[in-house]
Amino acid sequence: MNSTSISSLVRTLDPQFYPPTVLVGVTHEMRIMREEVFGPVLAIVKIHSDDEAVALANDCDFGLGSNVFGSRKRALRVGAKLNAGMTTVNDFCATYMAQSLPFGGVKESGFDRFGGVEGLRGCCHVKSVVVDGVPGIRTDIPRPLQARSIHWFPYDPVGVVHADP
Repeated sequence: MNSTSISSLVRTLDPQFYPPTVLVGVTHEMRIMREEVFGPVLAIVKIHSDDEAVALANDCDFGLGSNVFGSRKRALRVGAKLNAGMTTVNDFCATYMAQSLPFGGVKESGFDRFGGVEGLRGCCHVKSVVVDGVPGIRTDIPRPLQARSIHWFPYDPVGVVHADP
Protein backbone atom coordinates (compact mmCIF):
# COMPACT_ATOMS: atom_id res chain seq x y z
CA MET A 1 0.00 0.00 0.00
CA ASN A 2 1.45 3.41 -0.91
CA SER A 3 0.93 6.67 0.96
CA THR A 4 -1.83 7.83 -1.43
CA SER A 5 -3.94 4.71 -0.86
CA ILE A 6 -3.38 4.87 2.93
CA SER A 7 -4.45 8.50 2.88
CA SER A 8 -7.56 7.64 0.84
CA LEU A 9 -8.41 4.78 3.20
CA VAL A 10 -8.11 6.98 6.30
CA ARG A 11 -10.14 9.75 4.65
CA THR A 12 -12.87 7.22 3.86
CA LEU A 13 -12.95 6.18 7.53
CA ASP A 14 -12.77 9.77 8.80
CA PRO A 15 -13.92 12.46 6.32
CA GLN A 16 -12.37 15.20 8.52
CA PHE A 17 -8.88 13.72 8.05
CA TYR A 18 -6.45 15.87 6.08
CA PRO A 19 -3.20 14.17 5.18
CA PRO A 20 0.16 15.84 5.89
CA THR A 21 0.93 17.97 2.83
CA VAL A 22 4.08 19.64 1.52
CA LEU A 23 3.61 22.46 -0.98
CA VAL A 24 6.53 23.43 -3.23
CA GLY A 25 6.82 26.30 -5.68
CA VAL A 26 4.89 28.55 -3.32
CA THR A 27 5.15 32.32 -3.77
CA HIS A 28 4.40 35.06 -1.28
CA GLU A 29 1.38 36.19 -3.29
CA MET A 30 -0.45 32.89 -2.76
CA ARG A 31 -3.32 32.64 -0.28
CA ILE A 32 -1.52 29.90 1.70
CA MET A 33 1.10 32.52 2.66
CA ARG A 34 -1.47 35.08 3.86
CA GLU A 35 -3.71 33.00 6.13
CA GLU A 36 -3.34 30.92 9.27
CA VAL A 37 -3.30 27.25 8.39
CA PHE A 38 -4.34 24.92 11.19
CA GLY A 39 -3.40 21.65 9.60
CA PRO A 40 -0.47 19.48 8.66
CA VAL A 41 0.68 21.73 5.81
CA LEU A 42 4.22 22.85 5.05
CA ALA A 43 4.62 25.56 2.40
CA ILE A 44 8.16 25.83 1.01
CA VAL A 45 9.27 29.21 -0.32
CA LYS A 46 12.69 29.88 -1.81
CA ILE A 47 14.49 32.82 -0.23
CA HIS A 48 17.89 34.41 -0.73
CA SER A 49 18.67 35.68 2.78
CA ASP A 50 17.61 35.58 6.40
CA ASP A 51 16.40 39.17 6.12
CA GLU A 52 14.17 38.23 3.18
CA ALA A 53 12.74 35.30 5.17
CA VAL A 54 11.95 37.57 8.11
CA ALA A 55 10.40 40.25 5.87
CA LEU A 56 8.17 37.68 4.13
CA ALA A 57 7.16 36.01 7.40
CA ASN A 58 6.30 39.35 9.03
CA ASP A 59 4.35 40.56 5.98
CA CYS A 60 1.18 38.85 7.14
CA ASP A 61 -1.87 39.80 9.19
CA PHE A 62 -1.27 36.88 11.54
CA GLY A 63 1.42 35.95 14.05
CA LEU A 64 0.54 33.06 16.33
CA GLY A 65 3.67 30.93 16.34
CA SER A 66 6.89 30.57 14.43
CA ASN A 67 9.55 27.90 14.11
CA VAL A 68 13.13 28.47 13.02
CA PHE A 69 15.48 25.64 12.11
CA GLY A 70 19.23 25.97 11.72
CA SER A 71 22.30 26.56 13.84
CA ARG A 72 21.27 27.74 17.29
CA LYS A 73 22.97 31.14 16.94
CA ARG A 74 21.48 31.86 13.52
CA ALA A 75 18.02 30.54 14.43
CA LEU A 76 17.91 32.65 17.59
CA ARG A 77 18.95 35.74 15.61
CA VAL A 78 16.22 35.13 13.01
CA GLY A 79 13.61 34.17 15.61
CA ALA A 80 14.16 37.39 17.54
CA LYS A 81 13.10 39.37 14.45
CA LEU A 82 9.88 37.45 13.83
CA ASN A 83 6.66 39.19 14.79
CA ALA A 84 4.94 36.23 16.45
CA GLY A 85 3.54 35.41 19.85
CA MET A 86 5.82 32.39 20.21
CA THR A 87 9.01 31.20 18.53
CA THR A 88 10.51 27.74 18.77
CA VAL A 89 14.09 27.06 17.68
CA ASN A 90 14.81 23.66 16.12
CA ASP A 91 11.55 22.21 17.40
CA PHE A 92 7.87 22.41 16.63
CA CYS A 93 5.76 21.67 19.70
CA ALA A 94 7.85 22.97 22.59
CA THR A 95 5.75 26.12 23.10
CA TYR A 96 2.50 24.17 22.91
CA MET A 97 3.54 21.41 25.28
CA ALA A 98 5.03 23.54 28.08
CA GLN A 99 1.98 24.71 30.03
CA SER A 100 4.10 27.02 32.17
CA LEU A 101 4.82 29.19 29.11
CA PRO A 102 2.43 31.90 27.91
CA PHE A 103 0.56 30.90 24.73
CA GLY A 104 -0.89 33.44 22.31
CA GLY A 105 -0.31 35.46 19.20
CA VAL A 106 -0.01 38.97 17.83
CA LYS A 107 -1.82 40.94 15.14
CA GLU A 108 -4.99 39.09 14.00
CA SER A 109 -3.86 35.96 15.87
CA GLY A 110 -4.79 37.42 19.22
CA PHE A 111 -3.81 39.98 21.77
CA ASP A 112 -3.69 38.07 25.04
CA ARG A 113 -2.15 34.94 26.52
CA PHE A 114 -3.18 31.86 28.38
CA GLY A 115 -0.81 29.64 30.31
CA GLY A 116 2.00 30.85 32.52
CA VAL A 117 1.92 33.93 34.74
CA GLU A 118 0.83 36.07 31.79
CA GLY A 119 -2.21 33.84 31.27
CA LEU A 120 -3.25 34.23 34.89
CA ARG A 121 -2.86 37.99 34.63
CA GLY A 122 -5.08 37.91 31.56
CA CYS A 123 -7.90 36.64 33.78
CA CYS A 124 -7.53 39.59 36.13
CA HIS A 125 -9.16 42.98 36.03
CA VAL A 126 -6.59 45.47 37.28
CA LYS A 127 -7.95 48.58 38.88
CA SER A 128 -6.15 51.38 40.70
CA VAL A 129 -7.92 52.95 43.67
CA VAL A 130 -6.50 56.08 45.29
CA VAL A 131 -7.84 57.50 48.55
CA ASP A 132 -7.28 61.14 49.43
CA GLY A 133 -4.87 61.10 52.38
CA VAL A 134 -5.98 64.42 53.85
CA PRO A 135 -9.54 65.51 53.01
CA GLY A 136 -9.88 69.11 51.92
CA ILE A 137 -6.22 69.57 50.92
CA ARG A 138 -5.64 69.75 47.19
CA THR A 139 -2.52 68.15 45.74
CA ASP A 140 -0.98 70.16 42.92
CA ILE A 141 1.65 68.96 40.49
CA PRO A 142 4.71 71.17 41.02
CA ARG A 143 5.11 73.70 38.20
CA PRO A 144 8.57 72.38 37.07
CA LEU A 145 7.06 68.94 36.53
CA GLN A 146 4.08 70.23 34.58
CA ALA A 147 6.03 71.33 31.54
CA ARG A 148 9.10 69.10 31.57
CA SER A 149 8.17 65.67 32.81
CA ILE A 150 7.18 63.09 30.24
CA HIS A 151 4.99 61.53 32.96
CA TRP A 152 2.60 64.47 33.29
CA PHE A 153 0.43 65.99 30.59
CA PRO A 154 0.88 69.77 30.76
CA TYR A 155 -2.07 71.78 32.08
CA ASP A 156 -2.65 75.07 33.82
CA PRO A 157 -4.46 75.69 37.13
CA VAL A 158 -7.76 76.61 35.44
CA GLY A 159 -7.84 73.23 33.72
CA VAL A 160 -7.16 74.30 30.13
CA VAL A 161 -5.17 71.57 28.43
CA HIS A 162 -2.29 72.69 26.27
CA ALA A 163 -1.14 70.45 23.43
CA ASP A 164 2.26 72.15 23.22
CA PRO A 165 3.85 73.40 26.45
